[in-house]
This record gives sequence, C-alpha cells and structure tokens, in this order.
Amino acid sequence: MDKTYTKEVTKRFLEASDVIMADRHLTKMEFAPTIDITSGNLVRMRTSPGNNVSLESLCEMIHRYGISPVWLLTGHGDKYADPAKLAAKEMLKSRIVGMELAVDDIKQALKILKKTAR
Repeated sequence: MDKTYTKEVTKRFLEASDVIMADRHLTKMEFAPTIDITSGNLVRMRTSPGNNVSLESLCEMIHRYGISPVWLLTGHGDKYADPAKLAAKEMLKSRIVGMELAVDDIKQALKILKKTAR
C-alpha cells in the first residue's frame, strides 16, 4: 500500500478518534481498547512516522462508532456513515442509561425499605 495513502488514512483515523473521545468524554485509556489498540499505540500513531492504523482498528471504528468507511479511506463524504442512524443509536443509549439509573434508584430504595422494616 502507498505510504502517503496510509498516512492519510491514519490522519483521518486520528481525527475521528479525537472527535469520538471528545463527544463521549473518553480518555485514551478508555477509548483505545474499544478499537483494538493500546493507548500507547494511539499516541505513537501521532508521534512516530511509520506507525499507522491497522485494518482491525479501522474496522472496529467503523462498526462501533459509525464512522464512514468511505470517509476514512478517501476523505470524501460525511465522517459518519449514516448521521440519522447514529443519532438514533445515541438516543437509545441515553435512554438505556436512564433506565439503568432508575433501576439503581429502585434497588437503593428497596434496600432502605428492607432496613427500616426490620
């Protein structure tokens, strides 16, 4: 594969990584394993020429975060594969988190009720 092309793909991969980490309030340590790399490799991609993104990490980013494969590989089109689907997925995730919090609140209330019933 052409080195210039590989560097450009890695550059877009890092750009998308920055956006994802900022949007989701993730550290490099939290984000890197989700795309099948270490946080150290993520840093080395920025600082060391020749450290390029792997195909596995590109695939994970596309699958997990909805980044457009066309944009990653060519730089053309939208960064996100389908903005409407991504927005719906994010809304669903936030609802699930809300439900999990509600369940946690109910569990806490039940514990308190059990203690006071004794």
